[in-house]
Amino acid sequence: MEMEIPKRKPDIKRLPERLPQGRNSNASETFRDLWPSGYSFGLMLGTSFIVASLLLTSELKRKKLDPELGSTITLIALFGGVAGSKILYLIENGLSLLPTRSA
Repeated sequence: MEMEIPKRKPDIKRLPERLPQGRNSNASETFRDLWPSGYSFGLMLGTSFIVASLLLTSELKRKKLDPELGSTITLIALFGGVAGSKILYLIENGLSLLPTRSA
């Protein structure tokens, strides 16, 4: 005979007690104090492409292909990804970027 384990629901009333108190009572504000907000996207983008390039180069070496091809593919992906995201942003928000005339 199998025993059923009851599922516990989180105690929502106690949840605010776990968050930081004081000047930074919001968890996102606490994170904002620890990390400069303007640099995180570029840092993560750069880190991801460096790791991808290293993994691709090692995989190409393992398969006995030209390892220089890995850095070329990564560079093309970097420029293509950034340019593609900018083009998509302009397509989605193009009309809102045009200057408006005030009457």
